[in-house]
Amino acid sequence: MLRCWILLICLLVTTPFAAGQETPPRPANLEPLLGVDSPLQPTERIVFVGDSITMQGGFVELISQGLQSNQAQQSIRVTRHGLNGGRVPDMSAGKTPWGEIKPYAEILATDNPSILVLYLGINDVMHSPGTSPEDFESGLSDMLKAAQAAGAAVVLATPAVNGENIDPEAEDQKKLASYAEITRQVAEQHGATLCDLRQAFVDYLQQHNIAQARSGLLTYDGVHMSAEGNRLIAELMAAALAKAAQARQAK
Repeated sequence: MLRCWILLICLLVTTPFAAGQETPPRPANLEPLLGVDSPLQPTERIVFVGDSITMQGGFVELISQGLQSNQAQQSIRVTRHGLNGGRVPDMSAGKTPWGEIKPYAEILATDNPSILVLYLGINDVMHSPGTSPEDFESGLSDMLKAAQAAGAAVVLATPAVNGENIDPEAEDQKKLASYAEITRQVAEQHGATLCDLRQAFVDYLQQHNIAQARSGLLTYDGVHMSAEGNRLIAELMAAALAKAAQARQAK
């Protein structure tokens, strides 16, 4: 009997939640967007455009829920347009063999974003055919300039990860790193706010992915986000959105 009680106590000590429950992820810190010092306007229209990562949209939902929980920001509109398999050249028509959304020009015209987030690149790197560096740069630049011409402040995000086992000498990692660098250069050239997901993911995974697993920390398959990955992106995006809004006020 004593042995049974000891076993039960050990189970209770080592189990953080009741049986059948998972430990909930740490809430995303969206402080740059919330509160009386938020640079967002009550009539803000924040639009996310991207590929299947945006289509799944866990990080977008975290941001939207955070804003909706703040009474002063409940009128802010947050929408997303995610194209499954989407590369930069696919966004103009809004079609791939795996999905369809509104053409990019129509998104700008109908959603009328005050802040637009562009998060693309992983399919340009991974897919066959992918997108040449030259076409990636010119296409991303055209999308950015079109949004600015429509009156939107733009946040440009680097592609985050293609496998969590970061080896800087691996060819696939070198290629993704080069496209992330193109994204940084496009953002700087055209005065967009950079959200450097790639650098943040590399820093996190080099510190935490000791076992060099391909997935399981920030993604569930090496590309698409887990709860922790969505939390990290939401925090980085929140800071970038606040920076974009502040830069707009300074003009």
